[in-house]
Amino acid sequence: MKFLIDLLPVVVLFVVFKFTGDMLAATKAAMVASVVQIALLKLKKLPIKAIHWFGLAAILVLGGLSVYLKDEFYLQLKFTIVEWVLAAAILIGQYVFKKNMLQTLLGSELELPDVAWDKLALSYAVFFIIMGGLNLLVMLYFKEHWVDFKFYGSFVLMFVFVIWQSTWLGKYMVESEPKP
Repeated sequence: MKFLIDLLPVVVLFVVFKFTGDMLAATKAAMVASVVQIALLKLKKLPIKAIHWFGLAAILVLGGLSVYLKDEFYLQLKFTIVEWVLAAAILIGQYVFKKNMLQTLLGSELELPDVAWDKLALSYAVFFIIMGGLNLLVMLYFKEHWVDFKFYGSFVLMFVFVIWQSTWLGKYMVESEPKP
């Protein structure tokens, strides 16, 4: 359920754009969907993480700017900004504050040695940098395909990356005793 709630703004953006062909209408709908997303998380008593608040702020500011200026550029740029901020947070946490941000977020769900956490953090940072760059490339040079890239391409690349990470992490997974 949480996965579907997390995808709500992107799915709404895609569906509204595909039905209307109007990026500004899709932007408005994604802005509303982002507010609904936070409300659903609260209603379902699911954790609202910093990334949810950051995403909401980014869509309201950059989406609002796109609507106000009638220019989809700012909404499209939002995705690059979010990806690069995530990469920066991971890298700054890792190398400046000596704190692994992924371990902080996922440490209760995964038990890994420090070396694996460090490699995982670096691989996610690089992935986010690449995804932000790809978003920028598509929005600037293949504008007519941007929505399809955002919906299909991003999901496929993320899926492949997560499968690759899961396979790679298998050698680091710590066996735990089953709980009675």
